Amino acid sequence: MPQSTAKGEYMPIRSGPTTRILVVCTANVIRSPFVAALLRTRLHPTPAGPVVVTSAGVSARFGTSAEAQLLDVARVYGLDLSAHRAERLVEPALEGQTVILCAERRHRRAVLRMRPDLVSTVFTVREFGRLLEAVREAGLSPTDWPSLVAAAASLRTKDRHVAEGDDGIVDPVSRPPSVWQAFERQSVQAVSSILAFGNALPGRLADGVPGGVSGGTGAVVSGLRRALAGSGAAGVDARGTGPSLVVATRAEPGDGATGAPLPVTRREYRRTITANGRRR
Repeated sequence: MPQSTAKGEYMPIRSGPTTRILVVCTANVIRSPFVAALLRTRLHPTPAGPVVVTSAGVSARFGTSAEAQLLDVARVYGLDLSAHRAERLVEPALEGQTVILCAERRHRRAVLRMRPDLVSTVFTVREFGRLLEAVREAGLSPTDWPSLVAAAASLRTKDRHVAEGDDGIVDPVSRPPSVWQAFERQSVQAVSSILAFGNALPGRLADGVPGGVSGGTGAVVSGLRRALAGSGAAGVDARGTGPSLVVATRAEPGDGATGAPLPVTRREYRRTITANGRRR
């Protein structure tokens, strides 16, 4: 995202070889910072340059801290979001983004009201993960992030009959634990699919993820273990719906995003660390 001033105003960025991903939700205190942090710590740089992941909220109050409950969820994934401060989405922040990922369709509509010309680069997070599966099934072979985004956009016409609720990440604010678990699961499953393809670039998408992702859920399946061996990520549930789903790795101090596989739920995390005899 462009650098912000003390008042939350943005200076536009200039397009270049750097891949830029912007994640958007409502208040920028739960969904978008969590998804952005997962992507930021686990996506590999490309030969053309680094991958820069930022987040913003369409109704965010500038400078608001992340929700306390999110901090607990994030720690399970090796993320420290205590320093996160909300940024409000403004039009200059959209300039130069390679892809814009939204928590819900209404956020996508808000982005397109600002910049209708970006229609081919704005998706919901879950929609983008699902379309990347379609890219593989169609036999397309993107070699970099711009061509990956273009390939996903080209397959939208075949993806029109998805219910709005299946495209969005649920907002868990002030909701019971079951909704927080749904938020966590939906976020991690979608990010897992994006990691599978993003980390297979450039030039290895067609043969780098054979059978790596199954259709419709954005879930990681057994083939992803081999596809993401280089990043330490693994998927172990062929249906992509069980509690054993994992995404990428714990970010241990000093080693970036390497370490033990991370579970999709805190219950599974506790089971894992109990089996290992220590807290990671």
